[in-house]
Amino acid sequence: MTTAVERAADHTAPYLSAHEAFAAAAGGPAWLEELRRSGLERFAATGFPTTHEEAWRFTSVEQIATGRFAPAPAGAPRGVQAALKRVIFGDPAERLVAVFVNGRFAKQLSTLEHLPAGVVVGSLADAVGSHPDVVREHLGRHATPEANPFAALATAFLEDGAFVHVPQDTVVDHPLQIVFVNTGGAEPVVSHTRALFVIGDGAQVSLVERYVGDGKGPYWTNVVTEWGIGENAVVDAYRIQQERTDAFHTATTWSTQGRSSVYSVVNFAFGGGLTRHNITAVLDGEGAERTIKSLTAHRGDQHVDYNNTIDHTRKNCNKWEQ
Repeated sequence: MTTAVERAADHTAPYLSAHEAFAAAAGGPAWLEELRRSGLERFAATGFPTTHEEAWRFTSVEQIATGRFAPAPAGAPRGVQAALKRVIFGDPAERLVAVFVNGRFAKQLSTLEHLPAGVVVGSLADAVGSHPDVVREHLGRHATPEANPFAALATAFLEDGAFVHVPQDTVVDHPLQIVFVNTGGAEPVVSHTRALFVIGDGAQVSLVERYVGDGKGPYWTNVVTEWGIGENAVVDAYRIQQERTDAFHTATTWSTQGRSSVYSVVNFAFGGGLTRHNITAVLDGEGAERTIKSLTAHRGDQHVDYNNTIDHTRKNCNKWEQ
């Protein structure tokens, strides 16, 4: 008779066996390789969560755990541009758009010519080399592998993703649009997507983080977004998830705020057959303010579950939730 432990091991085995080849191809500095290893070890120890765990008792991820998801392919398939036209907004002469297909930066689909001086928006993989100090200070330091099993798995397979760095006292006048397009195919695929947003002291920015689906066939988006927000910074953020209803969407968003910073975010969930979003906000500076609003619109068998944690580590901080 197969035990529950053996069944759990069967679910994690494909990812554990695939990781060695992935890590060898991904490469990177020693600290990044160690971060990936820590994610793998954590995922191996915990496995996929079940409804027997308090934090997951309202959401079953059995379809993900028992599924077989191959790595999503690189490159932008035909049809992606049509999908982008439906979601990108603003005057073409002014808009700032970074596009990521299956978690990888698609420079040819992006429009970033009008970025203010010093602002960096693009590939996280490139930023590991071009901005090593900033990336190492923040990547995996907010949403650690211990955050939850999905964050651990995404860290184990960390390769590329979005990187945004707004330097100290810089104001970005137009919204930054970060668009993640995930594609299905002949077989189920998974994209372990990463986003790292570092906003310097006194900086101001509006950022729209959007997830859309393209193509045919089921897919799974497993995303980790980290915000490092400096002192006196002001951030207006919007997160819009509108993937296909045959898709799975698991997300971890972790923000850490400095003194007197203001971070307002509105979450929209319109798509996905199964959506689970773990949100953690750390108010790590006196006088920091956080406002979070969430709206879901789903139908039929769609399942959406938000799990919010607010950590007041300093006094005189304020938060509002709706």
